[in-house]
Amino acid sequence: SALGHLNDKEDAPSQLKIVGVQATGGMIAGAVTSCVSTPLDTIKTRLQVNQNKPKASEVVRRLIAEDGWKGFYRGLGPRFFSSSAWGTSMIVCYE
Repeated sequence: SALGHLNDKEDAPSQLKIVGVQATGGMIAGAVTSCVSTPLDTIKTRLQVNQNKPKASEVVRRLIAEDGWKGFYRGLGPRFFSSSAWGTSMIVCYE
């Protein structure tokens, strides 16, 4: 009814189309989340495992020197898949 199809059942989107749109939204949300949070998580992990307790700025400089900017996105593939799967399942199940 919110889409304006309360009385016109012929033009209403099918249930499959609605679930498809919701699943696509979940995948996009998961992709954006993983792209934004992966660099922060990489820095956090390096801070946690380093015995010397360096500052975050030192970790960032060392990471750029060792791996370049792509070092911030190490592990993006699995995180991308996981976040997209969780986002999709959450949105589809919620709706």
